[in-house]
Amino acid sequence: MGIMVLVEEVAIFEGFGAKEVSEQDVTLLQVGITPVEQDIKIREFLNTNGAMAALIKMIATLVHAKIKEQIKELCKTGYIANLLANKNEIKQLQLQIEYITNQYMNEKMVLQNR
Repeated sequence: MGIMVLVEEVAIFEGFGAKEVSEQDVTLLQVGITPVEQDIKIREFLNTNGAMAALIKMIATLVHAKIKEQIKELCKTGYIANLLANKNEIKQLQLQIEYITNQYMNEKMVLQNR
């Protein structure tokens, strides 16, 4: 279960690392990323600038969203498979009940005709 981040999804960040920090800040603001406290913690932990920390967080968030969607689809597929299995089991039980009911009715008729 691999996660693919397409170049098209992050095209605005092409050459991001080679840009000046002020240009990086502008790029981040263009896509709606504003610095938050978590970015400061990431920046300090990685010993990098705030723009790079925000970029890393944005990519991690994108990957998280993709994983979440994949898991959601897997759960949906599993749920549907379980529904189909349950439906088949119910059908088999219905057939057994019909068979037993028919046997009972036939035996009852035989006994009544005696």
